[in-house]
Amino acid sequence: MIFIKWVILVLIFFISCLIGFILSNRYKTRVDELKDMECALNILKTKMQYTYEPLPDIFKEIEASFKGNIRINI
Repeated sequence: MIFIKWVILVLIFFISCLIGFILSNRYKTRVDELKDMECALNILKTKMQYTYEPLPDIFKEIEASFKGNIRINI
């Protein structure tokens, strides 16, 4: 009976660790995405101030220079 309890406790521990790793993977890339978003917004601000290009042209240029989820967010 005690052996079964220990097996269940070990399984609960490993399953909890696995769930934690799965949930943390979503936040690993978040920092990089936020840095890319900040960079894209800085480019947008600079281009609006100094070049006076139309916004659709600026967005197309920013979209071409970034990869991944940042393209979806802008």
